[in-house]
Amino acid sequence: MSVWQTPHEWCNEGIEPQLDNLQDIQLSEELPWLAEYILNREIFYVHDVASLPQQAQLEREHFESQNIRSLITVPMIQEGQLIGFLGFDAVHEYRIWTDTDRDLLKLVGQNITHLLKSKSDKETLIKSEKKLQEREALYRAVTENSHDAIFIQKDNKLLFVNDTVCKLVGYTKDELYEMSDWDLIHPDDRERLQNYALRRASGKDVPSTYEVKVFTKSGDTLYVEFAMTSINYKGEYAALCSARDVTERKKMEEEIKDKLNQIELINANVPNVIWKSDIDKNGNFINTYISEAVDKLLALPPNTINNQWDKYFSYIKPQYMDGVMDAFTQAIARPGETISREYEVKKADGTDAWFYSSGKVFNHNGRLQVYGNTIDITERKKVEKALIQSKVLAEEASKTKSEFLANMSHELRTPLNSIIGFSQVLSDEKFGDLNERQSKYIFNVLKGGNHLLELINNILDISKLESGNMDYMPEVLNVPDTIEDTIVLVQPMAEKKSINLEHTLEPENLEINADRMKFKEIMYNLLSNAIKFTPQKGEVKVNLKVIDDQIHVSVSDNGTGIPKEKHEEIFDPFRQADSSSTRTYGGTGLGLALVKKYVEMHGGDIWLDSEVGKGSTFTFTIPIGE
Repeated sequence: MSVWQTPHEWCNEGIEPQLDNLQDIQLSEELPWLAEYILNREIFYVHDVASLPQQAQLEREHFESQNIRSLITVPMIQEGQLIGFLGFDAVHEYRIWTDTDRDLLKLVGQNITHLLKSKSDKETLIKSEKKLQEREALYRAVTENSHDAIFIQKDNKLLFVNDTVCKLVGYTKDELYEMSDWDLIHPDDRERLQNYALRRASGKDVPSTYEVKVFTKSGDTLYVEFAMTSINYKGEYAALCSARDVTERKKMEEEIKDKLNQIELINANVPNVIWKSDIDKNGNFINTYISEAVDKLLALPPNTINNQWDKYFSYIKPQYMDGVMDAFTQAIARPGETISREYEVKKADGTDAWFYSSGKVFNHNGRLQVYGNTIDITERKKVEKALIQSKVLAEEASKTKSEFLANMSHELRTPLNSIIGFSQVLSDEKFGDLNERQSKYIFNVLKGGNHLLELINNILDISKLESGNMDYMPEVLNVPDTIEDTIVLVQPMAEKKSINLEHTLEPENLEINADRMKFKEIMYNLLSNAIKFTPQKGEVKVNLKVIDDQIHVSVSDNGTGIPKEKHEEIFDPFRQADSSSTRTYGGTGLGLALVKKYVEMHGGDIWLDSEVGKGSTFTFTIPIGE
């Protein structure tokens, strides 16, 4: 222990100072015998250093090294604490220390101690005042520049407000100090806050933070969040409060609350079941929400499922559970992709139903969440089943019809061929001459028979196509030559109506793989139709060109044209552009249906460009192939 932390020394004239030697002496180590007197707060004195006992050997050597002959030390005690000591020594001669000397030195020590305390107290006070001033300046700087409104309130009056309070409510500080603080509080919250103030003043617990509505000078209402605590202000109770404007936050909260209420209202009234779950790192569903519609969907009392997947899954038929769980697994593995499943359930009332669930997993900041909905599709499944049954019945009926038509056509063609044959024999007058009336009748019979045979053949061909029994026998054919051969067949029909029949065939030598007879029937039907619906002295054109490895064949006329709404349906069997009973032109409506079937049989397509009064253009394509 070092006692001489701040030593002072005074010497008579001619005496060499020892202050440097006294600095930082460790009493307990270098002068232990003397240190024990000092620490025990006892006066130590020695008339002759040489007479010191053997246990004070260190002290004697130290004193003699400084020529000290006699020594006395008096402890200095302040408020019961040892703060130092006074030491007097003689170096030229021995000194006998009397009781008077000891009392006098003791009194001097006490006076010095008192003076030191007075000086210390004064310095401490000055420091405290300075520190207080610094703290007050810092407090005011922080308070006045705070984003929060800060004020002190006592007895319904504001004792202090910072600038932020003035900015918040629009009043000056002088105006606020003259007002009652309750004038700023909205009536909706005034009674509650007054109750808080009374409880706080009586030392009872009250909320430390709360929201209130506050009036501004302009008459607006703000939502303010208060944080209040009790303080001792100038020896009396007061309340220190910080306040923050939360009007925008409150508006947002109200908007969110309103939207949530809307969502809850929607969820409660839509038949769909809305559901959501968080997915933990082990793939388990947590924080699940399942809308109340699920109970109605399963014929359960309200709040039965209660956001529990296990309860919901218990109503799914076992054979569908693997598929449902697999859907969840896929959704987790492919976030952002919609996964859906249909499955059958056994409802609480014992009835069976079909449900459809669809969901999607989202990765939200590393946390997986799945959202989806479930609907009852029982009625839809019933309709689908009925449609499938109807389709099967229709297909069976169509097959029966096709078989019937094929059989009937065969049965009709046999006698019809006889009628046509015998009529042709009679027309040739091989068995005798015919008069004019007989020739006319035979001609009508022959013409009607051929027309009826054509109709029967078309019906038979349609039936074969529908039943899939139509033969397709492709061969290499020269397209321009085949088209010209067909044009030759219809030339008499065109000449009868003085129709100009033209053709442009490029390239002139082009071969494809196609069924020759069906290709000719395509061309014959299109050309005969064009001639039929073209007026006297009209025009019919045939054009051939190659585009993207496909032949494009078009047949154009400047006839009556076809309404746009009928462009698709004229390719249906038994349909014509004019289907009224007073139609001008005859026909069965099977020709274009056969054309479309034959074109598609070749892997091609056919379409129509037409305008009423301006004519029509039928174009078909067939791939060239190898």
